[in-house]
Amino acid sequence: MSKTDSVPTDDYPKENPEGWVYVVGADRNNPHECKAHVYAGPSYGDLRGPLCGYGWNRSDGGAFSILRNNGSSRGVCETCRKREKAGAGPVPPWPHKTRWL
Repeated sequence: MSKTDSVPTDDYPKENPEGWVYVVGADRNNPHECKAHVYAGPSYGDLRGPLCGYGWNRSDGGAFSILRNNGSSRGVCETCRKREKAGAGPVPPWPHKTRWL
């Protein structure tokens, strides 16, 4: 799969033995203007956050709003994919300016 391919949504949600459920999500502003990120939580309905700081895409890095199980034509964030493969959980909010597309 090339970096520009979207991730098949039937690969998600995905569970890991530590109890995280992983869901790929595209930014609600414009799903194809930026890469999708991977989000984790104890269940599909209770996602706690993204696997990298850029997935915090609202409130200047303090919240997120995503289209669950939707990829992006720009692919999925490589940092998120590496952390998912390692079985990691969500990262804390990271203050940065919200990028409205």
